[in-house]
Amino acid sequence: LQSVKLPRDAWSLLGQGLATNNTIEEISINHCGLTTKCLELVTPGLSGVESLKVLNLAYNNLDDKAGHFVARVISQQTQKRDSIVWMYGLRGEIPEDLEDTGLKDIYLSYNKMSDEAIEEVAQYLKYDQSIRLVDFRGNLITSEGLENLVTTLKTNKTLLYADLRENPCEDKVIRKMCRRFKRNQKIVRAKGTIPDLVDRCEKQMYISYPFL
Repeated sequence: LQSVKLPRDAWSLLGQGLATNNTIEEISINHCGLTTKCLELVTPGLSGVESLKVLNLAYNNLDDKAGHFVARVISQQTQKRDSIVWMYGLRGEIPEDLEDTGLKDIYLSYNKMSDEAIEEVAQYLKYDQSIRLVDFRGNLITSEGLENLVTTLKTNKTLLYADLRENPCEDKVIRKMCRRFKRNQKIVRAKGTIPDLVDRCEKQMYISYPFL
């Protein structure tokens, strides 16, 4: 959806429709005036799309409370991926297409999110092994809020890049975050499964933060 203003009941209907869709890989809702209350209505549908790889909610009116609903989507997607690993494990196997399974990119740029939102999202990223990129550009996140993501990266070894430009964050905290991204990029690159994506994230990191 692009530049479409929907009434609240329409968001609920959209969520219901998404819940039955198992083929869509990218959902983008941009410049739609999406509020946190409307996101709450559509979240059950977003959580139920098993094929979802890209969630783009940039350029809306999402505030800190929206972090809870984004975290719910992450949690549900993580559980589905873990269920696949568990089922294959019962047969002593490893799923061949695991790298292509689950949500990969989340775009939340140019909303009204601050420290509370990133804290909520970071908590659910801690043990996620699927998401590679999160975009919080142009929000209200301070260094204190960003420290939550830095802490998450002690455990998360698969997240490759986060865009925090145009937020009131100190360079020293961003440097700390990027040191952990460099570690993750090295770990994931060594596996050899997604070299192009690792290269893209690494390149974007240096473009975003030229002071590194």
